Amino acid sequence: MTETQLKDWAQAPADSQFITSDFHKADTQLSWELSLKANQTYYYGYEYDSPDESPKLYTLGPATIGDWRETRSWSIAVDVVEKSLGFFSPPATWTSAGDTTLALAQPDPRSGDLMVATISIRPSASTVGTPAGWTLLDSQTGTDGGAEGADTGSVGLYTFYKVADGSEGNSTVTFTETGTTSVWEGNISKVRSATETYNLSSGGYSINTDGTNWNGTLDTDIGLTKGDLVLIISAQNGDLSNTSAWNIAATGITSISSANEHGEFVTTTGNDLETALTTAQIWEGTNTATPTITLTQSVAASGTVMAIRIRQGSGTNRTDSWVRSAGPQISGTTSVAVAYPEHAIGDLLLLFVGSRATADNTPTTPTGWTSLGSFNGGSGTFG
Repeated sequence: MTETQLKDWAQAPADSQFITSDFHKADTQLSWELSLKANQTYYYGYEYDSPDESPKLYTLGPATIGDWRETRSWSIAVDVVEKSLGFFSPPATWTSAGDTTLALAQPDPRSGDLMVATISIRPSASTVGTPAGWTLLDSQTGTDGGAEGADTGSVGLYTFYKVADGSEGNSTVTFTETGTTSVWEGNISKVRSATETYNLSSGGYSINTDGTNWNGTLDTDIGLTKGDLVLIISAQNGDLSNTSAWNIAATGITSISSANEHGEFVTTTGNDLETALTTAQIWEGTNTATPTITLTQSVAASGTVMAIRIRQGSGTNRTDSWVRSAGPQISGTTSVAVAYPEHAIGDLLLLFVGSRATADNTPTTPTGWTSLGSFNGGSGTFG
């Protein structure tokens, strides 16, 4: 029996449900030496690995047994499964301290979630140790060159990661510093991929002169392509400035989401410190040059910027339904401006709004959205 195959495909005998003896592979043909008996059923098969090219349509066969030949060939369509990453971003709980340890609460991850710990510390001469089970991803520093003091001097920025086993809950992880720490603060976020595996890369740059326009090329090409999630973190040597106008750009990237700031976190402990966290999703393209990151400070400051590229790793996609991202929670009075969470084209977005009022409290449906209905409850005096 013979089967016509493609030259560049990898083939092997299939698992035990098939007859695998007397299997031969030539350049473009597979063959079995058959010894058949009447009124018996035989199963012959093989496993294949097609080239990593998508979308692509291939033709296999027809198979022959002696003078008999299949009447048709068989078609195999190869199409890449869309990568699916989510960043879970309810209001981040940041913890600050002025001593030798910093205990950060874990974000109740599910097994297979990626946890990313972000820590900024002053002065930069103080270093942060890696807790058991975690991996240091990157560290960056920046300084205005002045003496260490309130809103002047140096700052360090660290990121660590761990793939959760699901037992962590909201228990704390204790980080330990070495040096004379004035202040440090940190947070642990979680990211989820459909395969529960991840490919990470990071880079950064320093701002060593007080300025309001932070603009730099990363010290490492983190490699960006469609489906990537990018976490961008800035740390400044004080608490005087507000950060805005975040942007990441690279030649070859043709479509990217707006940068979504998840908050700026300030502590006035010791010599003051501020850390900000932003995310962006790559929608189309592959970079051909090292990315640049720009942002604006309301008050001139020095510090450092770091970008973490997170990509779904290899493996089989989960088949259950899960939320890609949990967006930021905000409040207001007569109106609220809700930032879009990280998403890809084609995602279904759900917006939940709760309100209290003495009269009609039904929110107006935003343009382009569809109301799924409302529910009113409660009684008694408003107050």
